[in-house]
Amino acid sequence: HDRCEDLQTGSLGQLEQRGRPAAAGQVVNVGSAERVTIEALAKRVKAMTGSASDIVTEPFEAAYGADMEDMRDRQPDLTRLFELTGRRPRATLDEILTDAIAHFRQYGDPDAAG
Repeated sequence: HDRCEDLQTGSLGQLEQRGRPAAAGQVVNVGSAERVTIEALAKRVKAMTGSASDIVTEPFEAAYGADMEDMRDRQPDLTRLFELTGRRPRATLDEILTDAIAHFRQYGDPDAAG
């Protein structure tokens, strides 16, 4: 239930309804603050799902073009969430992934339908 509470607390609509108009128009990260590379995340998801899929890498420029700038270090900043709600997410990245995997196994990916 912590994960549901985390999402409810981070919902901008919920924040505005709770008398926090400062949330209007703000971008708020909700989730885990765990630092992880995309490669490590892909390997983790593959292991957790038991997937036999290959992990394929592609140069950044090939995927996004030479004009797009890549951030070399990514770690979600949850400061704004704490400032607006007084709470920090309690779910770990593995718990979030477990929930997401269960959701997609139950309901599928609506974007995959052709």
